[in-house]
Amino acid sequence: MNPHEHLSSRTVENSPQHLTSRQRTHYLKAGQKAQYNQQLLSTLNPLRWPESHYDSPIHIHHRTSESHLYGILHKISNLHLYTIDTESDKPTRHHPHSIPALIQIQAIHDAHWATIIIIEVQHLPYTSTSLFNSIRQICRMIFSPLNKLITWGDLVKKLHPFQQFNLFDISQVTNTFNLQDYFAQQWNTAHPHTADCLARHQPIIEESISDDFLVCVVNSDDLDDEFDPTHPIDDYNTCICPSEIRPYKTKHALWSLPKAVEFTFDLYLDKPINLTNWSCELDLYLQTCRLDTDKRIRQALVYYAISDLFASTHLYFHFNTRSTPSDPLTYPISVNNIQPNQLHAPTMFVIITDSHGKYFPPVIQTPSYKLITNSISGLQWVNTYNTKLCTRSFLLSSSITSILSSCTGVLFLIGTNSVRNTSALQIITQVEDIISTLRSHHPHLAQKTDITVATVFPCYKPSFRFQTHSLLSSNINNYNELLKNLSSLRNFSILDLPINGDHLGRDGMHLDSIHISYLSNTIQEYVHDLMSKRIAPVKSLRRSRTALSRRYKKRHEKLKQKQKTHVVIRHIDRIWPLKDIKAYLMYKNIKYNRLPEIWQQKLCIQFTNPVHREHAEKTLTINDFDEHSYSEWCSQEH
Repeated sequence: MNPHEHLSSRTVENSPQHLTSRQRTHYLKAGQKAQYNQQLLSTLNPLRWPESHYDSPIHIHHRTSESHLYGILHKISNLHLYTIDTESDKPTRHHPHSIPALIQIQAIHDAHWATIIIIEVQHLPYTSTSLFNSIRQICRMIFSPLNKLITWGDLVKKLHPFQQFNLFDISQVTNTFNLQDYFAQQWNTAHPHTADCLARHQPIIEESISDDFLVCVVNSDDLDDEFDPTHPIDDYNTCICPSEIRPYKTKHALWSLPKAVEFTFDLYLDKPINLTNWSCELDLYLQTCRLDTDKRIRQALVYYAISDLFASTHLYFHFNTRSTPSDPLTYPISVNNIQPNQLHAPTMFVIITDSHGKYFPPVIQTPSYKLITNSISGLQWVNTYNTKLCTRSFLLSSSITSILSSCTGVLFLIGTNSVRNTSALQIITQVEDIISTLRSHHPHLAQKTDITVATVFPCYKPSFRFQTHSLLSSNINNYNELLKNLSSLRNFSILDLPINGDHLGRDGMHLDSIHISYLSNTIQEYVHDLMSKRIAPVKSLRRSRTALSRRYKKRHEKLKQKQKTHVVIRHIDRIWPLKDIKAYLMYKNIKYNRLPEIWQQKLCIQFTNPVHREHAEKTLTINDFDEHSYSEWCSQEH
């Protein structure tokens, strides 16, 4: 239903008598626009960006948590393509100047995946707070010369009123792409003026000149319609081309975004007519709406705010895939080093995760494969009350089946929500059924490494089913043991995550913000190793012994250099013998590569894996190898 349908009945006859001439003009224009929108809505489908390809918009204001901002920063830190838009409250009798309200940002992971951010600038925290500094850090990372910023219009002009909030340095906003100008140029090139239109401006050449001729003095301004013969594709005032190919008839006409969407995709982009209070605290989390009407208005405003982003991005990729290398108008487009129109689609690996992965980038592109993450907060293996939070239902949904049918592997980072509400034995039965269902629908995932399930790391947040820490920990341990047994029985892989209680945040369930990258990097490294083994080329020619010796020597030197960069150093008492050092490290589950000779009571533990080094750094305290610790170690049974 058109939210502006009530405006379409406005006419000159029913306009209120008390309106001034100017007010009556605005009144009637709103009615005409509503009638036009209603006509479009009845004949065209609306422009939609699939909800499965973006999470809920992230609102940034004075109640946004710093840990949430840290997660956003991690999620978009490697992106270099953004679509930007702004909204301001229109001037009123009480406020004669427009009031900056929103900065909308679409962080583009690729042509289909995006992260949406809405900054409510009238509701920011005080500038002296650390929260404001975190918000400014995100903004300055985005509005950097290193990033390409797309917008419909002049971005610097749009951002100028927002300088007062000190979120970014406008002098750094240099790498911009005015999609509005680019669209007009592309459209006019593809839709030149008709021959009849151009013929009206052809010079007349006389065959002969008579001795008798009449001299007329004419004001050239009366004939000047701004037609420029050197730029015949431009718009001009006296254009007679059909509106289907030339809707604008003035020099330097500016296309509206809805009209560009209508003419390019034959779709409808709705725009607000009388909704102007963009600064009304759009985020429902702020709990400022008391009536259902207020809630619906805010939801409509958010919809309008992000629709403009989607429309601009959709147009951007439309021209990217249509343009050719020989096209002189082609803008040099690079999407975070992703080429969506490349000839051979890369190998895909899919991660399906609960809220533990909500700050993972939804798409990571490497030269040899693409890693896609689907994160659903609250996801369980099976949820009989809510199918949106049920892994089994999700795997059978249309939003993921096409991806699974072409992927080479799946990793499940799921289980925490299940172990808090269901017994381990019952969950394992669910997992077994889901693995069987997945392979029955996607038989190409038959190998052991095609499906991986991550173990559940510690959780200290009791539930109604498991009301103490000990009961919950026991259920988690049982689940992990049964999961490992099931992996042998059903031929899938296990990823044992090196996460302990020290990595958890205040809620005792989710990772602390400073450890988000640790989990993300651990999983990415696992997938990278897995994919590298799959795509490793087969060597058909054997190397000579000399070549092999030279290769091993180089590899050994590289390994030594790598070990020097991944080192954990701890002070150690002379009482510790080497065999007990090794046994203690094994007891602490520290996977080291080499222990050089102890020098000046310093134990240097070398690693080739940065994840293992980070685990050791967090596990080993500064007193682990003193004399007292050795006495305690000897008194224990190992």
